[in-house]
Amino acid sequence: LKLKGEGTITLKLNDKYVEPGYSAIDDYDGDITENVIVTNEVDTSKVGTYVITYTVSDEKGNSIDKTRTVIVEE
Repeated sequence: LKLKGEGTITLKLNDKYVEPGYSAIDDYDGDITENVIVTNEVDTSKVGTYVITYTVSDEKGNSIDKTRTVIVEE
């Protein structure tokens, strides 16, 4: 599981969050990017720190998580 872009993104209040992207390649299953589950939303109308979690599992049940931090500041 690879996250594109930086691990931490800083935005100003009310900026639009644009997901930089991600990909997931398994040695056996190949491209499993479509299986990635993304949890936690970024609300740029509120100042705060948001953690987005990306989770993917292969056919054998092996899974991996990665996170991206989004900071919304005034």
